[in-house]
Amino acid sequence: DRSELERWMSVAMAFVGSQVARGRTVLIHCAQGRDRSAAVAVAAVVLFFNEGEEPPNTLSLRRLTCDFSLEDMELHVCGGTSDADGLEHRTSGMSQRLVDGLLGRTGRDSFFHYMEMLRGRETGVPPFEQCAVPLATKESLRHALHVVQRYHDRASPTRSTMQKLNRFFLSAKYEENSDAGTLTKVIVFLHHKADH
Repeated sequence: DRSELERWMSVAMAFVGSQVARGRTVLIHCAQGRDRSAAVAVAAVVLFFNEGEEPPNTLSLRRLTCDFSLEDMELHVCGGTSDADGLEHRTSGMSQRLVDGLLGRTGRDSFFHYMEMLRGRETGVPPFEQCAVPLATKESLRHALHVVQRYHDRASPTRSTMQKLNRFFLSAKYEENSDAGTLTKVIVFLHHKADH
């Protein structure tokens, strides 16, 4: 439901990524096809696709998408893979352990660390050197919404839903930068105090 969109977004992106990496088509839907499903589609476009130039206005898979693997993600997020007899989350093909590991803010952060690892493979830049560059920006989210609307003209996420998408993508970087800034201020303060 609407209030759980942010909490479950990493799980949705893991599912979508695993399916498109296998060359499968993914149907994303909600009750009316305007709000929540549009938000999930926008997030998927930002993470897994590039807009092609030849022919114009076509989508192509990003290289990192081809490397996307639920098993690899589970190893990264949960520190290992499930036993063969592990519980599957509904009929998703995802282990319950991975789904639990992807829920909420901690899950979002783990998901983004995995995506940054894949982006490092794609670009050749190690993840720790690209940490200042977010996987999405407000502008890239708006652009992805226009792409989704080209294919599904009824897609019309509410302002609240777009804010949730912004928080999902951008708050992790904001929190990291905020924590780093606070730490820097504390170190400077302690250094200044030691001098006096």
